[in-house]
Amino acid sequence: WSTFTLVKLYELNLLKKAWTAKLGTVLWDQLDEFGLPAHTGYYKFAFLDLPHPKNIDPISLFKKFIRGSSFPIQKNSTEKGVAITGGYVPLCNEIIGAIKYLQLTEDEVTIMLRRLVEWWDADKTYLKRNEQRSLFSSIPDEFKSRFSKLVDVLVEVIAPKLSQEAEINVYDTIRRLLAELRDYGMASLQAETAFIHIYPDTEREIIGRIGDALVSSNYEAVVDGLKATIVIIRRPELPVNDVDMLNLLSALGQLVRLRRNTGLPSALNATAALIRERSSLFDRDFEVLILKGLKDVAEDTDLMGGSDDFDFSSKLEIRQRAANLAYLLFAYYLKQGKHIPDVIKAWEGICNSENEFAEIRNQWKNHGLNRVGV
Repeated sequence: WSTFTLVKLYELNLLKKAWTAKLGTVLWDQLDEFGLPAHTGYYKFAFLDLPHPKNIDPISLFKKFIRGSSFPIQKNSTEKGVAITGGYVPLCNEIIGAIKYLQLTEDEVTIMLRRLVEWWDADKTYLKRNEQRSLFSSIPDEFKSRFSKLVDVLVEVIAPKLSQEAEINVYDTIRRLLAELRDYGMASLQAETAFIHIYPDTEREIIGRIGDALVSSNYEAVVDGLKATIVIIRRPELPVNDVDMLNLLSALGQLVRLRRNTGLPSALNATAALIRERSSLFDRDFEVLILKGLKDVAEDTDLMGGSDDFDFSSKLEIRQRAANLAYLLFAYYLKQGKHIPDVIKAWEGICNSENEFAEIRNQWKNHGLNRVGV
């Protein structure tokens, strides 16, 4: 307990220098086979941003850990049957969590890609097993969840590090993998989007498919389309022309404006990503759609009444994400020296009301820094 407290104080820059050195010594007292802290309750990537003894190089040790750890290839497992994990793949979580601290070379990324492809090729057949649906997760569902983490690594780690001048065999491998992910029913539009810079000839087709996904009635398709939109927002270097960008923003704005039950929380989150990371795209037409949507969301998700289209848990989730977006817009207008719209002032009042749940109030109190995933 004392270690967790010291880590929190360190993260808040409240720990004195002497105690920081002691914390580093304590954290690195017991080590695993890779030389990283053991039995701590933290992911290993957490130690890339925590104190450590001067004679230790956490980055090198973490890369050693990645090289020495295996993806969960079922085909190679000696266990009988398939464990239902809900798609828990710790190694993928570690890699994604560490990427902001690591400077990976293209060779290192290429090796990681080959290992991902090995995992995919070994276990992809589990996605097409014919099984009766049950109240519990089926084997195809389990592998769909596992491979969704593979898609996350492709999007967050592999794609941003590869250039268009990638070796021809890497180029062909990625094309095959993306095609197979789609053929096997994986929600992989975000991955295809992440590699547009490698295959610029696919831009128009992919943008069209994102647009179709955003107006779909299928929840998984809408969320995949929104994740693809966030990829474009976060990576301005991708070759997406202005007209296509405006069309995507219009579709996103309409999702918020019309408050479609399918994917509304994710649409609010995608809009928050835009305000946070590319506010230059927040033009007047998009602004009108978002502000009108936020006004109606406030009424529809009132927890003491509101619309019958949303159940209680949906109202709470949507209201939380809308409150976060409202704060980000509040900060945006202040920074730009612009008038604060009445709907944003109304959300400030909501977030300061004692009648609201803490999840809502904290979006304003914590300065809108809560980042809820899509």
